[in-house]
Amino acid sequence: MKDIPLFTTENGAANLILGSVQGFGTAYVRVLSARDGKALAAECAQFCRAAGAEGVYATGLPEPEGGLLSTEIWRMTAQKVRLPQTQAMLEPVTAETLEKWAALYNRKFRAVPNAVWLSPSLRQAVLKAREAFFVTLSGQTVGIAKGAESEIHAVAALAPGGGRAAVLALARKLEGPEIALEVASVNQKALALYQSLGFRKTETLAKWYKIG
Repeated sequence: MKDIPLFTTENGAANLILGSVQGFGTAYVRVLSARDGKALAAECAQFCRAAGAEGVYATGLPEPEGGLLSTEIWRMTAQKVRLPQTQAMLEPVTAETLEKWAALYNRKFRAVPNAVWLSPSLRQAVLKAREAFFVTLSGQTVGIAKGAESEIHAVAALAPGGGRAAVLALARKLEGPEIALEVASVNQKALALYQSLGFRKTETLAKWYKIG
């Protein structure tokens, strides 16, 4: 299902992110401008639900407009030299292992707020960018990771301690003195891990409200 870059009504304009409807049952609305935010949110929610979304979330509204705050997206950073050492290693995803990695990603991130479902086209984009990895420790696959430049995009544990191993192994590979990531404020397990490793919140990037 394709996103709609510009969804316009007499009440305003928004970007409808529909790519996760098929896999996760969720749609996201980025409000670009609004004459009547409450009416625009209702119209966007109605369209997304007609497209099959079970949950619809919006950001960019000047006020909640009757919606319930779902989560904030925080940016967190840490100095690379201060991160603990790890024996974990990264194994790049290949064309032969892409489907296995993507299936693990979609299963692990299904319940994570604002996560993106990896459609077949997005899987190929991830492979082409060479930013996806399996994380191994002592010969065992303990996690998966995704990131590029100085940004951690995603990590998930497949065994106890796998999340920590994934963060540290990926951070070691990334560039620059400072490592950054984004996390949902309601993802308490992930927050606890990042904070234990020395990551600190630097800004709030967005507030997402459940609408419709």
